[in-house]
Amino acid sequence: MDEAFILELVRAERSLQPRIGSRKLVKILQPQFAEAGVKIGRDRFFELLRRYDLLVEPVAATWPRTTNSRHCLPIFTNRLNPSFAIRIKNRLFLSPLRQMKMTPKITLQGEILERVHFSCAS
Repeated sequence: MDEAFILELVRAERSLQPRIGSRKLVKILQPQFAEAGVKIGRDRFFELLRRYDLLVEPVAATWPRTTNSRHCLPIFTNRLNPSFAIRIKNRLFLSPLRQMKMTPKITLQGEILERVHFSCAS
């Protein structure tokens, strides 16, 4: 294995694409390795990059995570009747309407959602 040749190719590619990952780098450089007669697999390539400190540091996500499974809130069971089949999107809306105070302004919407809620719940 010609480490100097591999490292030269890696540094040349990283000068063009500094944040390119190691897996993609292996795929890009594989034809050049074949031309030069160098046989190196992905794992050995990773070890080589790690030894010469050429692995790319992972970047933290810049968008918020929407799912937080480590909360102290209660988790409710699925109360949907198993025999109820949903065939069309946006046809089932469940909400805790029994706990809401109904005012005359939202009675119609509340009744519609409440009927769906009670007809689908077991």
